[in-house]
Amino acid sequence: MSSTRSPEPVAIPRWAPWSIPVHPVLGHKTLRGLLNKIAAYNFVPVSDKIVELFLRWERSGTSDAYVAAVRCILERGITDVKRLKVYASLCQKIVDELEREENYWDLMKTFDGDDRSNAFLGTLTHICMEEFQGTFQQDNDRLVSLAAFVGELLAHGALLPADMLRMVEPLFKAAAENDRFSSVALFRLLSAVLKGATVKQIMWSLDVVNNIQDVLQTATIPMVRYLMLALLDKITGLEPADIFGSSEEREEIYGFMSGGNEDMVVEEPQTPISPSTERSRITLACDEGARVFLATRSLGPAEAFFQTLLAKDRHIFVRSLVQAALLSNEYSDAELVATLFSLESVRALCGSVEGFTVGFVAEIEALEGIVLDCPFAYRLAAMMLHACGLSKNAVEDIASRIIIPDNPATQRFLAEYSTIGESYAHDVFDSMDGGGESGERSDTSTVMAYAV
Repeated sequence: MSSTRSPEPVAIPRWAPWSIPVHPVLGHKTLRGLLNKIAAYNFVPVSDKIVELFLRWERSGTSDAYVAAVRCILERGITDVKRLKVYASLCQKIVDELEREENYWDLMKTFDGDDRSNAFLGTLTHICMEEFQGTFQQDNDRLVSLAAFVGELLAHGALLPADMLRMVEPLFKAAAENDRFSSVALFRLLSAVLKGATVKQIMWSLDVVNNIQDVLQTATIPMVRYLMLALLDKITGLEPADIFGSSEEREEIYGFMSGGNEDMVVEEPQTPISPSTERSRITLACDEGARVFLATRSLGPAEAFFQTLLAKDRHIFVRSLVQAALLSNEYSDAELVATLFSLESVRALCGSVEGFTVGFVAEIEALEGIVLDCPFAYRLAAMMLHACGLSKNAVEDIASRIIIPDNPATQRFLAEYSTIGESYAHDVFDSMDGGGESGERSDTSTVMAYAV
C-alpha cells in the first residue's frame, strides 16, 4: 500500500507548517539583487530582508539552496573589496539573528540536525576552508582577498578563531619558508583582526605571537620579515580599549582618585590620539548631531556646532546632514537642511572647497544607489545643494561625480537643480518667520548634543 503513494521529496521538519518555502531560483535572484544593493547607508533595511531569506531557507529545510546562498556571500566578500566590512557585518547579523531565532524555538532542528545557531556559522566555516584549500599556493591574488575577508569575519565575530587554525597554521608555515604571498595574506588577515573588539582573545587562540617568532627565526626574505615585525609591533603595543579618550576622563568616572587612594593609582603613559581615531570620533559626533538636528529642528545649535568644528572637519557635518536627510526620504527634512545651508554664517564657514563641495561629493556619487530607496533623492539633493550658493562650475563638477561624466544620471541631477528658483533658499528661510535667527537660538541646551 505504501508503494502506491508517491514519496515526499523533502523530509519536512515538524515546525515547517508555518514556514513558507523559498523557490531556489527565485530566492537566489532575490539574494543577488539585495547583495547588489546593500551598502552602509541602507544596511539595516536590506540586511533585514537577507536575514528573512535565510530564516525561510532554514525553516523549509532546503540545504542545497542554503549552502549556495552562503557561498554567494563569501564570493562577494572576496571580490568586492570596497564593501568588505559591509559583508562582514551582514554575516555577523545573520549569525546573531539565527541564534535569536533558535532561542525562541530551542526544540527545533535544522535540516542537518544541528542547532540552528550553528548552521550558518558551520556552513560559512566549511566554505571558507574549501576556498582556502583551492587557492592556497595556487591563486595568490584570491588567497590574499580571502584572507582579508576572513580577518573581517573574525573581527566581527562571524567566525570562530579555533575553526580558522586550519587556515592560519599553513600560512605561517609557508611564510617561514619565505612565501611572500602567504606573509601578505597573514598581514591582511591579522590587520583586520586588530581592529576588532576581541583582538586579544583571537590572538591568543591563534597563538599568533609564537608563530610570528617562529617565522622570524627561519625567514630570510626582507619583505616577509618586515611584515612579520610590523604585525608583532602592532600586537605587542596593544592598549586596553574603552570609551574614554583620556586618563583624566577614565579616573573621573571610575573613581581611581576617590577615597584617598592616590597611592594605588598606577601612572599610565599619555599616548596621543591617532588621526584616524580622532576622525572617527568627529564623524560619530557629526552623525549624532545630524540626527539631533532633524529631531529638534532647531537651527541655532546646528549653526553653533559648525563654528566649533575646525575648517578641515566641517565637510563631515555637511555630509552627515545631507545623508540623514536623504535616508529619511522626507521632503521637510531636506528643506530644513537647505534652510541651514542658506544661512550666511554657515555659508561663510563652509563656502570653501573643504566645506560644501567635499561634503556633497560622496553623497552625490552614490545617488544612483540611494534613489532605489529614496525615489526623490535627485530632487532632495539638488534642493540642499542649491541652498549652498555655489558657483555653476562647482555644481557641474559635483554633478559629474555620479558614476561617469556625461551620463544620464548627471543630466538628471542638473535638470533637477535648474528647476529650483534662484531665490529658493531665501524664500524658505523667510517663510519660517525668522525662527532660526531668534527663537531657535534661545535653546542653548541642545548645543551639548553636538559636542565633539
